Amino acid sequence: FVVTFITEAVIMIPVEMLHPEQPRHSQSALAMPVILLASIVNPIWEELVGTGYIIHTLQKLGMWWIVSLSAFLRALAHMYQGLNGMISLFVYGVVVGLAYWRWRQLWPIILAHSLADFLGFIT
Repeated sequence: FVVTFITEAVIMIPVEMLHPEQPRHSQSALAMPVILLASIVNPIWEELVGTGYIIHTLQKLGMWWIVSLSAFLRALAHMYQGLNGMISLFVYGVVVGLAYWRWRQLWPIILAHSLADFLGFIT
């Protein structure tokens, strides 16, 4: 949990410095129930499908191929976040993919993803 959360924070700082982007959304406040729902449902769906299902189903192809594929699909799904989002989420996808490959536990990854989404919504 801590490793995935720190990795996401460490990735975003240099990427933002190298390629600054303007936010693509308004800074208006969202209702807290919507923020909580999105911060819970989306990470469960993304990690079950993007990490758990893909890696588990295609594991016979080897760790690096499948972890890279999972990370690439994660980055592709977040194209709306621009180049910075795609780069950081690819690296984040590699880290969580390796963590899942090693420990086969999705709950710490889902919790880290939920916390990152929640903090992203409220800041």
